Amino acid sequence: MPASVQSELFRKLSALGKVARYPDRDGEPEASALAYTICEVAESAEKIVNELLPAMKSTSDAEELEDLLFDFGEELRHILYHIRDSRYFDHLGAGENQ
Repeated sequence: MPASVQSELFRKLSALGKVARYPDRDGEPEASALAYTICEVAESAEKIVNELLPAMKSTSDAEELEDLLFDFGEELRHILYHIRDSRYFDHLGAGENQ
């Protein structure tokens, strides 16, 4: 995802009181962390939709399907990491990163 997208999201999110109310974490505003989270989740979602699902649909090889399923799970893990890293999404009850 282009840095300009993340920068634009940061600018917009910084203006939202519901985002700005969170204190900085290690000098990083929540709006910055949230913009990064959104971009990372979007990239994982694109990979799932554009690469993994089509490959899963087209394969008839069980070993390849297992590998793709593993990759799918890794993208989900990546999404969960970012959801858990954002204070704004605490209400989702996603638990702690380990």
